[in-house]
Amino acid sequence: MTDRILVEIATGSTLLFALGAHAIRSRPIFINALFLLIVSAALCAFAIRSHKSILSVPSILLHLVFDGTDRRYSLLLFWSICVLSSLIFCVVVNVSDHSSTIHRKFFHLTISLIFMTGLRYDVEFVWLCGWLVLCIFIIVEVSIRIWANHLKFSIVFTARRFRNEVYRLSLNNLWIETCASLFLRYKILEQQK
Repeated sequence: MTDRILVEIATGSTLLFALGAHAIRSRPIFINALFLLIVSAALCAFAIRSHKSILSVPSILLHLVFDGTDRRYSLLLFWSICVLSSLIFCVVVNVSDHSSTIHRKFFHLTISLIFMTGLRYDVEFVWLCGWLVLCIFIIVEVSIRIWANHLKFSIVFTARRFRNEVYRLSLNNLWIETCASLFLRYKILEQQK
């Protein structure tokens, strides 16, 4: 129940941020304030919807991730190794002068490993992560498009290195697997009947 509430609030907050950031895109400093305002409101909304105090929200969110089982800890360790290897790969490719389709396949491999192990060992958790990652992708895409012209973040340079031939981020595999995990909820509900 808590994960469904979190997904609803995260999705609504992401939509509000994307629309608000688009409306005030000419003033990037206000976008930071908008982001902080929406995150604060989302935390308050989560506390109200879950009938808990605002001070207990961090522990509730931590318990959603770290549920105390060895299976979850092993899964999180494996996923952390995959993410760390991707970050190291970003640094290595960022130092070089170019990237190709072959370089981008590395990310497809790591995301596939994360998605497949999630499907095998913890379907509900990969469903929750799928929604949250989708929200993060949208926020990052909106932020990169707005901030790229104003500041020279290393994330912008790294993202530009991994753009495909038409100068768009090549996130196809990531989007497909993230969206596929969104529909896992129906499978979970069918199994519970």
